[in-house]
Amino acid sequence: HFSVNEHRIIEEMMLGNNIDDISNNLNITISTVRYHKNNIFKKAGVKNTVEFIYQMNNTPEIILR
Repeated sequence: HFSVNEHRIIEEMMLGNNIDDISNNLNITISTVRYHKNNIFKKAGVKNTVEFIYQMNNTPEIILR
């Protein structure tokens, strides 16, 4: 399961926002965004943002279990 902060990052990623945008929008550091993104990728079993977005668009019920 994803934490509240990870869900916030996922929402920003799904909007197409990059790390700088996410950092500014959520008022957190870039390193914190990277930390959460790495955790998200591990939990989702993906290697990068493109793969994560693809999975979310095709099988969100698997990713957001």
